[in-house]
Amino acid sequence: MLNTKLKPVTLFSSNDEGAPVLSASAGSLKALLKACLVTGYGNKTALGWEMPFEEANAAVFRSQSPESTRFCFKINQPQQRVCTLQAFRAMSSLTAGTGEFGYTGNYQKFGLVESGRAKQDSWWLIGHDGAFLLMIGDNRGSEVAMLFFGDVPTVVPNDTGNCMFLHSSSSSYDYFNTSSLYFVTGGGSNRAYMGKRWDNTELGAECELHSLLAGSGLGATYPDKITGGLSASEVYIFERNNGLNLRGLLSGVYRTAHNLQDLPNGTSVPLDGTSDVFLKFRLGYSGSDNYFLINATQWEVNNG
Repeated sequence: MLNTKLKPVTLFSSNDEGAPVLSASAGSLKALLKACLVTGYGNKTALGWEMPFEEANAAVFRSQSPESTRFCFKINQPQQRVCTLQAFRAMSSLTAGTGEFGYTGNYQKFGLVESGRAKQDSWWLIGHDGAFLLMIGDNRGSEVAMLFFGDVPTVVPNDTGNCMFLHSSSSSYDYFNTSSLYFVTGGGSNRAYMGKRWDNTELGAECELHSLLAGSGLGATYPDKITGGLSASEVYIFERNNGLNLRGLLSGVYRTAHNLQDLPNGTSVPLDGTSDVFLKFRLGYSGSDNYFLINATQWEVNNG
């Protein structure tokens, strides 16, 4: 069973005073992550991560929380609009790491600025000192590219590998591939990765994401014709290791059953029974119904 507690998160966005601009230039996403995770900007305090290794267009980020796995996230962006993302259990330099987990080959590439554009007008980063979620809005206002890295709640006692790494983009960005294109819950086409397998084997674990609201019946009118509100459900992580096994929870992320296309990305959407702030995002690709809410107030984390 999941044994969790709630942890406050901080919302950073392109609308903040002094927020970094996500441009097509080499190194721009590294600079944005550095500002949100390490240095802060304007009146925003950073999440308290460290950056043990850095060059002009590349860096390694790592949580400093004693409760964290302290696994490493590397970004390298020597060219415009596209970067390479990698995850390691440990790194001794910017180019030397052990225990790599996650995407391989071209699937490591992440499109962050749309083709032909000099910058992206909107982005949001939400997180705490152990995990963060970045959303980059396309300039049509229809969908977002996203990146998640950090520790998640898990059903495994004394889990030492519960670091999640996933990303997705869209066909409007300068680079995308069909493996990391979709952030889909309910199907085997999506890919997400954990730092170790559930039995703590020193191998990365390929995972699927599932929600009670994935599948048929999606796309209901919002507000709901019967309740006048909205339905949302948690997103759970299933590890592909001798079958599909429940591993944990993608904290802060909720799948909705309703079509929220008329709400701009980043819009606050009320949920009954809570005063938490939930922001709407459309993750995936044009024509999909992958509408999600991201909790911008607090996330569940392992309790001990």
